[in-house]
Amino acid sequence: MKYDCVVSRVRTDATVANIFRHFFLESQHSYWLDSSRADETYARFSFMGDDSGPLTHMLSYRVSEATTVRYPSGESSIHDEDIFTFLETRLSESTLLAPPALPFEFCGGYVGYLGYELMAVTEHVYGKPAGLPDARLMFSDRFLAIDHANGVVYCVCLACRRCNKRNCVVAQCWSTAGSSLYDDAHPPSCRTVPTTVDRALFAM
Repeated sequence: MKYDCVVSRVRTDATVANIFRHFFLESQHSYWLDSSRADETYARFSFMGDDSGPLTHMLSYRVSEATTVRYPSGESSIHDEDIFTFLETRLSESTLLAPPALPFEFCGGYVGYLGYELMAVTEHVYGKPAGLPDARLMFSDRFLAIDHANGVVYCVCLACRRCNKRNCVVAQCWSTAGSSLYDDAHPPSCRTVPTTVDRALFAM
């Protein structure tokens, strides 16, 4: 699958917490990634996103079982392979066309966790079964990256060349979503922009 990466940049004085509340507080699945290091490289950016994008899907895997893919439509598919084999295949089939000039490397993709139980796959060492899936990943096709050094928010969205026009409309809407960001003295109402973006998707 071939992707274009649509990006816009917005300056804001809003705190990272308020940005997260505005866009993702009511999301079923979301993430907020920070670094605990006090430097200007790894700790310079915060990344946050959710499962509302049109290309989003969720991966779930348990040792010795198949990898399950769940889509926003409620449909799912089962792949008789471990999570690493599945990811290797998916990523080898994906190409980012004309990567944008960004001060960070992440342009979208899988976000989540890989549990210690996966040592059964990588090292053939088996431990006690966990109550949660051994791996759980979200394909994040749109996200925000907050640059703490310059007070800039990057609105990033992947658009699929092979998909229909709906995805392109959503990509363009999401890339301008940051224009709704204000300073903390005038925070916008929660989820205003994502709701508008989703309506654009289903109105086509």
